[in-house]
Amino acid sequence: MDTDARGLVFSESKQRRREEMPSLIRTEKLEAADSPDSKHGGKSDDSPLLDSQRFSSLSKDELKEVLLQEAEARRRAEREYQAIRDTFEEQVRKEIAYREEVAKQLQIVREAHDALHHFSCKMLASRHCTECGYKPTLPE
Repeated sequence: MDTDARGLVFSESKQRRREEMPSLIRTEKLEAADSPDSKHGGKSDDSPLLDSQRFSSLSKDELKEVLLQEAEARRRAEREYQAIRDTFEEQVRKEIAYREEVAKQLQIVREAHDALHHFSCKMLASRHCTECGYKPTLPE
């Protein structure tokens, strides 16, 4: 077991995964750049930032195409965000409804327990119950 910079303990396998991650990312970027359908000389289009050299070398039509791609990527991201947000809100509503239902059931159980306790004291005990305050009537 090792600790990270914050002093948290983590396993060796987690450390290996952390060390392998940058190489995996670099490998994926290289594979994307080498793919035949890669546009603009193998540069990645997933980055919203364009460097000035690439920007100045593009024609007006290419700039328009890049702008449309970026706009479409933004719309996709916004749709995905909205879907995730809607899902989260639905889960929160379900959780609240579940908690309210559990609270109702708990109240029913408490009332049933109190009624059973009172019934037991009334029917079975001939002495004063300190828990519920039941006092039997004395026979005349």
